Amino acid sequence: MHRPFAVFVLSTVCMAGVAAAQGSAPASPQEKPPVAPSPPPAIGPLQPSLVWRTRFEMWNWFDAPGANDSYGYINSLVRVGVGQKRDNLDWRIELSQPAMLGAPDDASAPPPQGALGLGAAYYGANNLRSNHATAFLKQGFVQFRPRAGAALKAGRFEFFDGTEVPIADPTLSGLVQSRVGHRLISNEAFPAAQRSFDGALFTWTTGPNNATAFAARSTAGGVHLNGWKELPIEVYYGAYNRAVKGERGVGSFRTFVVGYVDHRDDVVKPDNRPAPVRSADRETIALATFGANYAHVHDAQAAGKFDVIGWFAVQTGSWGTLSHRAWSGFAEAGWQPRDVALNPWFRGGYRHSSGDSDPLDGRNGTFYQVFGATRQYAKFPFYNLMNVKDAYLLVTLRPRRAVVVRSELHSLRLAERADLWYGGGGPGQSNAFGYAGRPSQGSDALATLWDVSVDTTLIPHLGLNFYYGHAVGGDVIKRTYPSNANGHFGFVETVLRF
Repeated sequence: MHRPFAVFVLSTVCMAGVAAAQGSAPASPQEKPPVAPSPPPAIGPLQPSLVWRTRFEMWNWFDAPGANDSYGYINSLVRVGVGQKRDNLDWRIELSQPAMLGAPDDASAPPPQGALGLGAAYYGANNLRSNHATAFLKQGFVQFRPRAGAALKAGRFEFFDGTEVPIADPTLSGLVQSRVGHRLISNEAFPAAQRSFDGALFTWTTGPNNATAFAARSTAGGVHLNGWKELPIEVYYGAYNRAVKGERGVGSFRTFVVGYVDHRDDVVKPDNRPAPVRSADRETIALATFGANYAHVHDAQAAGKFDVIGWFAVQTGSWGTLSHRAWSGFAEAGWQPRDVALNPWFRGGYRHSSGDSDPLDGRNGTFYQVFGATRQYAKFPFYNLMNVKDAYLLVTLRPRRAVVVRSELHSLRLAERADLWYGGGGPGQSNAFGYAGRPSQGSDALATLWDVSVDTTLIPHLGLNFYYGHAVGGDVIKRTYPSNANGHFGFVETVLRF
């Protein structure tokens, strides 16, 4: 392990130990700040907001001799907004100011090794600049509520699939937000420039039922820091949600459809066809994803709380000149014992996203992630949710109200060894696809990943977060990076919220 990473791991473990040694408080499932800040004071009828996130990232990518696979850099994101809520009308304007400092100019290797972490992606996406900053309109919308239960939003705004309905139960709400939502449509919150959508959103709620319709074009974003422009990509979403309430449990059901039309004809599609064939295919991608999910929390009283989640989706349409048939699903179960020190929450699950078994059969079988949030489900983002099998265990500890400690263990394999090892966070610019693939090297053994994070609230408006992930590469990675197939990624982050 490189010396900077040894220091980083030691400091993270020490912080986790300090957190665990302090007093306990009721557990919360929210994947949000451990303590939510109070809203800022209104300025007359206006409601201002400010979020300033700064992060120092350390990458020790799998070893690529001759290129820089171990480096650090800083990125920053400032979001400043103002809005107003009236009886039948809301509006909001928000500016975003992302910046990066010290992105490496030598962290790319020849194929198949490619970009060695997000630092290389930042440098390549911003006209080969190591230091760069921009400012653009992040949100600007109006929302009408013509009658009780109905709302129509139009303009530029963020949207997250699976989270369109507020859920009163905090445990169920946390599950849906952190384990179900963002899988197909998200702002991809981790990079410095988060995407938005230009379009319209309609929601209608009556009793336990909700119907949602969304149509928009994505803006640029992600590692590409200029988010002013729209991309020539259309996304459509429709969903029916129903709240379920029992004597000792609550649940949330959703069935949904996502339409995706990608008109970019100057980018090469990432799939397992021979390179000349892929390069010649500049036809539109047009996909439809149909799915459903259910999450349920059961209160067993003295034994604690138990929960289960199931999610399944199928895709059809055209992948350029190919037909497209793919699927993805996952199942999870969790347990929160009652009155136990550190307030643990134990979870386990399995995820499978299909890959393509034959590059020459005229059909693409790789499940496409659309605009999903990669890092929400791949904390060390050397992989994503395409052509992957993932068996995992998770534990969350809440030793104090202001401290959350999380750790995950993943066994990762490719779903199809004839397909690629995919990575990336999705479309963010017109001249780069956003997802990329490396050869499987004739194997399906990708990696074993272990990580730990500590999120703390120092004072009501200031959070301090740590993360460290360690990946032990399987044969897919060993044959691509034979010098050293172990990788490390970590960061220290501050978040100021008003």
